[in-house]
Amino acid sequence: MQPAHPPVTDPRLEEAHVYWQSKKAGRPMPRRADLDPIEIPKLLQHVMLIDVEGPGRYRFRLIGTAIADEHGINATGSDVADVVKGQELKSHVTALLDECVRERRALYSECLFFSPESGLVERHTKRLLMPLSEDGETVTMIFKLQIFLHIDPMARERHLLEPRPFKEIAHHLL
Repeated sequence: MQPAHPPVTDPRLEEAHVYWQSKKAGRPMPRRADLDPIEIPKLLQHVMLIDVEGPGRYRFRLIGTAIADEHGINATGSDVADVVKGQELKSHVTALLDECVRERRALYSECLFFSPESGLVERHTKRLLMPLSEDGETVTMIFKLQIFLHIDPMARERHLLEPRPFKEIAHHLL
């Protein structure tokens, strides 16, 4: 049964999903070489490429400028587990990556982050994870787009430095 409304609620993420689907060419997933940055220039600042190094082990291969700006660091080359702060968020991010790899399908997730002091929403993020495979079976990389919406402009400075309480408000395999 399909949801009553489309699960992806950002036109940039929808564009990325349509692009990823167009590159599958009859396979379950496209290869990394199928993606051409020239074809998606407006999306590049929101792109991450994440290497799958083994069960639960991921490394940032590339991080777009908008994402680096939002996090306050460019974590290209870093292990995901070393960059994401707070055990709860680290477990959540790893679980999303694991699910994308295990299911070999695109995955949409949306989260709200809260101020521990006031309990008010500080930040809203939407992410789309899309698996890539060289052999059509084994996921070797994840093509991810992430969009940040700000409620509190100061949230940008704290996002990766201080663990924040969060709640996932949407989760869909596509």
